[in-house]
Amino acid sequence: MWNVRSFVEKPTEDVARQLRARGAVWNTFIATGPVAAFWDLARPRLPRHVLGFEQWAARAHAPRSDERLDALYARLPAANWSVDVLAATSAARLALVAMAGTGWSDWGSPKRVFESLRGSSEHEHLMSRITEGAVVAA
Repeated sequence: MWNVRSFVEKPTEDVARQLRARGAVWNTFIATGPVAAFWDLARPRLPRHVLGFEQWAARAHAPRSDERLDALYARLPAANWSVDVLAATSAARLALVAMAGTGWSDWGSPKRVFESLRGSSEHEHLMSRITEGAVVAA
């Protein structure tokens, strides 16, 4: 495991060359950790998003959940996890681990995650974890 000094999202080719020359590594961004840790990173940087998704999660199994999720996305300003959260996070909270033989899938939006898991036991497990302990803020 390596400590992270900084996170640079999609550097230009010149910046990427300079970073590589200084020993930087290319990251395929396979993130792992407790959901609460990711949520804690997002809370101070994307508070409206966090509150909106917590409210949605409290009723994720209710009728019209997909419609409410679509409406939530329509209300929230666009956000980029890598730029708005990771690049703005203290590098002391980030680490890098080499992982040989891993695959990759672009789960860049919750819709892609849900679509790729729909119909599987993993989808039900994910929905259960999302709604477990969810509360709606008054």
